[in-house]
This record gives sequence, structure tokens and C-alpha cells, in this order.
Amino acid sequence: MQNIIKPKPACPVKALILDDDDMTRKFICHLLEDALKGCALEIAESENGDDAIGKLKAGSFDLFMMDINHPGPRANEILSGTINQLAQKPLVVIISGSLKDTDRSGPEWRLCFAQLAKPWDNKAMGQTLKDVASVLKNKPFILCSKHGLPLIKKPILYGLPMEGMDFSDVILGGCCMGEYGRFGYQCPVDGEAFIRDEKGGMKKMYEEEEE
Repeated sequence: MQNIIKPKPACPVKALILDDDDMTRKFICHLLEDALKGCALEIAESENGDDAIGKLKAGSFDLFMMDINHPGPRANEILSGTINQLAQKPLVVIISGSLKDTDRSGPEWRLCFAQLAKPWDNKAMGQTLKDVASVLKNKPFILCSKHGLPLIKKPILYGLPMEGMDFSDVILGGCCMGEYGRFGYQCPVDGEAFIRDEKGGMKKMYEEEEE
């Protein structure tokens, strides 16, 4: 009897892009489609803050990418007045040319998974989308207890970094951190690394054991 291998169901991802520039929205759509290959991706677009708020309240989105300056409520208002009140919060990625000129000291900015300046650096954008894809493909989200943002799942690499090599896609660890090929989780804010403990919970990778 021949075994039939059933394909894994595509991970459903709903994304919302807010930007008043049509070409920017289209380009971000293209980048998302490439980064989230294998996912059942549904993308909605908004060109002003009021429309985006209406869509955020009406549907559950996994990812929300927005500019800071656009018609209607600005990014800080959307973060504090809408995103903060949602029971199911999306990953929030800010992409804006006004990043350096914007006061981002308020607590609402802690809701952002990543913040990129326009014109964006291709390497930084690529890494951000890899991190976004890593989180969205491993739902339900595992949240950082300190920052409340989803942790990024990455393989643990045992060894020391070598000059000229990029280790942004892995977590550097040691042999005491578990078996080879194990995955860890990294906070997008401060880079703190975590692994699952014996009970299935999360613990810091480099946390010193109490004597």
C-alpha cells in the first residue's frame, strides 16, 4: 500500500499596510509575498489613519506595517488609541522617513516589533522580514515577559562568531544550552535569548543558576 504524504496546511497570515504613497504600499506587498512564501497571505491596504483604524477594529490582523506621517490619526495615536486596546495585537512594524525626527519616548512605541527608516537599508529590511516570517510561521506567539512582544524563533549555534560572518539568523550558545539543533527564542527589543525549560516554560539562556 502506497503511503500518501499530505502537504502541511499553509499558515494563514493577515497583514495591513498603512501608507499614503501607493507605490510604497505595492512594493511592501511584493516584499511580504516573497518573505511569507508558503503562507496563505491576505493583505489589506489603507492610505489614511481613519481607514486603518476601522480595519484594525473590524478584523484580526497578524501584521500591521505603517508609516508615521499620513492623513488622519498618526502612528502614535494609532498605537496608543487602537493597537493598545486590541485583545489580539498584531506585529507592528514602522517604516518611515520621519523616524529620526519623531519623539518615540512614549510607552506606546514599545508596542512596535521593529522600526525602519526610509529610505530603508535592504539588509535591515531583509532581516526584519525574516524575523517577521519566523514569528508568523510559528503561531501562537510566545511573548517576551518583559516587553510583551513576540519572541523570534531561531536555531542555536554552538561556537564563537568569526570575523566577517553574519549571525543575525541564529542565537549563539554553548554546549550547556541543550542538544545540537535546538531552537531558542530571541527578544526583538534587547536580543535576550530564551529556551524552553523542563516544564515547557521559558527561561533565559544565559541565566546564572542559583547556588
